[in-house]
Formats: sequence, C-alpha cells, structure tokens
Amino acid sequence: MRFGIIGAGVIGTNISKKLVKNGHDVKIAETRGIEHLEGRELDATPANLEDVITNIDVLIISLPSIVVPSIRNIVDKVGEEVIVVDTSNYYPFRDSKIEEIESGMVESVWISNQLGRPIIKAFNNQLAYTLENKGTPKGASGRIAYAIADDNLAEIIPLLHIGHSIGSLEEREDSIDDWSYLMHFDYSVHILPAATVNLAQSGAAIGEIEKVRASVSYAR
Repeated sequence: MRFGIIGAGVIGTNISKKLVKNGHDVKIAETRGIEHLEGRELDATPANLEDVITNIDVLIISLPSIVVPSIRNIVDKVGEEVIVVDTSNYYPFRDSKIEEIESGMVESVWISNQLGRPIIKAFNNQLAYTLENKGTPKGASGRIAYAIADDNLAEIIPLLHIGHSIGSLEEREDSIDDWSYLMHFDYSVHILPAATVNLAQSGAAIGEIEKVRASVSYAR
C-alpha cells in the first residue's frame, strides 16, 4: 500500500520504519518544511506537504492535537478515497487546553471537525518505545493490543493488516464517537496486552484481567 505520513516525530518515524520494513511505499513530511528532514536517517521518502498527500491510499497524521488545525488546507486536497488516520493524544499540559475537549467533546471528534472529514483513530495507545521494540509475531504470547476506532468497517480492514504486520493485535471500537483516552501523568504506563483485551471481551472478572496485566505490563 501507499502511505503518506505528516509528522516526523518519534511516532511518525517509528510507524514509517515498520511500514517500509513490511514492503509498503511510504512518504513522510514535516509541517515546518522538508528542509527540517535533511540529515535525518529516515526509512520513508522525505516529501513536502503538497507531495506527501499525492498518490497514496492512507494518510497518517502524527502531530500534537493543537497543531492539527494548521494542516486543514492540506487535508482539504486529499482525495475522498484516501483513508485518514490520526495518532494523536490530547495532552493539555503540553498543547495548552482545548476548550471543546475540556467541556466533554471526544478528542477524535474534535480532530475530525478540525480536518473537515472522517478519521480513523489508531496507533495512539502505544508508547514510541513500545511501538518500535515490543512488536511480536501473530500468535505470540503477551502480544500487545493495538486499538482502532472507526465507523466504517471497509476502512478498518487495511489497518487490521497493518496492525499484524507491525507486531500488534488489532481490536476495534464500535464507534469513533466512543474513542477517548483518560491519560494519567504519574510516569507509570501500563500497556494493555492482547490477552487482557480478549478476557475483557469475554466478560472475565476484573481480578483476572489485572492478573494478566501485572504479568506483562511495562513501567517507564
């Protein structure tokens, strides 16, 4: 598949590395200009914002939430057939407060409103280190869950295959409207393993879920 990525931070570059390794055609752009990619070791092909959105199947936006509105004019030029993926999380201490989100709007809905089109939420439940180093083959014990949220099943299918190829198990939320993360800032991050997701879906007791989590969580 052909991918364009806007955002060359640790998440965007890690995703590009995984995609290129699995044989995909990937371009990556920086909002500040292609000159800011010069001298960097990148697996994807550097591009400017105008070029990164051309001849692609999927556009991945990997930017701080507060920066997303600044690329609306670029996203307006993206073909309707292109799947748009957002990887962001809302960090008010970093990005400054966004009043609509503070008032209860789901951040995915806010992002979609800023871009003027539907989005898929993906890749945002993993740390950069986890995304780069903790991927394991399909069927491996302790495989990390990779969450996807969208209202359109046809758009989710390609993301399911990508999830497997980067070494995570994909799971789907029913609706983008339900997709919101409650972030905790105590520097202890628990990565939800696929086994826990399966237990939760089968109605397992909270105690059993916590037991599985404790065996494979990472504190950083």
